[in-house]
Amino acid sequence: MALRLTARPILDIALQYRFDSQQTFTRAFKKQFSLTPALYRRSPDWSSYGMRPPLRLGEFTMPQHEFITLSNTPLIGVTQSYTCKLEEISDFRSQMRVQFWRDFLGNSPSIPPTLYGLHEPRPSLEKDDEQEVFYTTAVTPEMANGHLHNSHPIALEGGEYVMFTYEGLGTGLQEFILTVYGTCMPMLNLTRRKGLDIERFFPEDESRDQDTPIQLRCEYLIPIRR
Repeated sequence: MALRLTARPILDIALQYRFDSQQTFTRAFKKQFSLTPALYRRSPDWSSYGMRPPLRLGEFTMPQHEFITLSNTPLIGVTQSYTCKLEEISDFRSQMRVQFWRDFLGNSPSIPPTLYGLHEPRPSLEKDDEQEVFYTTAVTPEMANGHLHNSHPIALEGGEYVMFTYEGLGTGLQEFILTVYGTCMPMLNLTRRKGLDIERFFPEDESRDQDTPIQLRCEYLIPIRR
């Protein structure tokens, strides 16, 4: 994760995991992932080959998932960003998702039937141990209806995706996403291609009046190459 999501020097990562040198780390890494750390970092694709799902005491049930092909989709949205350390990403992402959607929907007279959250992490250009996360809250153009301030057009790239479905409390969504990446992607031996992760929400009108955490249904789409 640190190789893909931060610009942290490879030697620092090696020392963090108790390797005595970068060379020792590189040999062990290549044996496990069939790539050197440098090539793994630079590759446009992110293969789950070599990843080991965490050990679980009980039986694991794979979340509902399917492979779909999306066509190019025009959207209207607002993009915001934040920076955080890799260890903070789950807490920050949960908090920012709530705040960004609250800001976004505060300007809408009604809740659209489908909402899109587009997620793109990049290594921070200022601090090598942090990442910058871009999160776009978006709707289809006909749903925007002129109510969204500072919005801009977005071209959602088509292609093949794996889609996992989550239903439950909003507070459980981030843990679900970690399970998708840490367990499901390796078990399915999938390769993530370059592109945005897509969160597709289907809110009910009364969800605006629900106490937090709200019940939600989310389709989580990851761009893949098979």
